[in-house]
Amino acid sequence: MSRLKKLRGFFSHAFAVEEPGSGLYDLTPREQAIIEKLAGKVMRYGLSVPAIMFLESIRPLNFIASQGLLFFEPIVRGLFDFKEYTEFRVFLERRGSVEAILRAIEAKEADAKKKKDSSPL
Repeated sequence: MSRLKKLRGFFSHAFAVEEPGSGLYDLTPREQAIIEKLAGKVMRYGLSVPAIMFLESIRPLNFIASQGLLFFEPIVRGLFDFKEYTEFRVFLERRGSVEAILRAIEAKEADAKKKKDSSPL
């Protein structure tokens, strides 16, 4: 019977949904900086629309994506020096992380549009 309880506990956590006001978007300053950096790079390369479509499509799989990043971490760390890699992976484990990234990209896009519209031709 205890195995059944453990299994139930695992699945209840795996498919849990955050309650409104549960600190879903309470980002640390470090997480905010990483997201802003990511959103800035997406905007710099003009990939906001594909990035938003991709993030919307994988929203339910953000935890699985974080585990994929964990799997590839030794390879990535061997080839590149990413300081924020582990922090970003841990951030993706939280529910709502994809939403926070989407909001940052959309905010950068809105700022870029305002600048473009307000600049004299």
